[in-house]
Amino acid sequence: MEIRIVEFTNLLDCIERELSTVKFKDAGTRVRLASALYTLVIDHAQGIRLLIEGRGYPSSSALLRVVFETYIRAAWFENCATDEQIKHFIDHDEILSPDKRKLSFGQLVDAVDIALDTDSYFSQVKATTWKGLNSLTHSGILQAERCVKEKSITYNYSTRQINEALEFSSMLVGLASGSLIDLSDTINPSDKISRITNLANSLIIESS
Repeated sequence: MEIRIVEFTNLLDCIERELSTVKFKDAGTRVRLASALYTLVIDHAQGIRLLIEGRGYPSSSALLRVVFETYIRAAWFENCATDEQIKHFIDHDEILSPDKRKLSFGQLVDAVDIALDTDSYFSQVKATTWKGLNSLTHSGILQAERCVKEKSITYNYSTRQINEALEFSSMLVGLASGSLIDLSDTINPSDKISRITNLANSLIIESS
């Protein structure tokens, strides 16, 4: 098994091409905010690519949680937030419920699943990855054990672990770019989204 950085790069290049002609007309605050965050997902994915190309595996792994959180926030602002919640976020940089309580990330995930009718897909992703993502982001044991090999302080990341990171990133960057295209005034958006989706699907790791 080889590290699938070429396929990941092809996906990101495709996204850049497809988005280069995307235009937004009369975009309100909701669309601008969601679009900015969807774009951040793509930027973080580009960062992951550059880090993996340079063998910066710990830092690329630390970004995985950030990519997930950014996509969920973008989808929540696009599909779930009230105008008042959006204004409060812009003014105070925090996400509150209608009764002024802080919303947890899990609550955002649940709301996105309901709004997008995804049959708890993102909730299941969170349930199966969140502990590991936190360990990677916050220098937990998953990071520590992957930086030691036998008696040496050296990277101990397997090819599969790196490809799993690429697969996770490709899923989220594909969704984010598709959402950007849907928010735009693009004619025949399904053609653009299909080309991106096909490349993202090529990074799916078959169960062994």
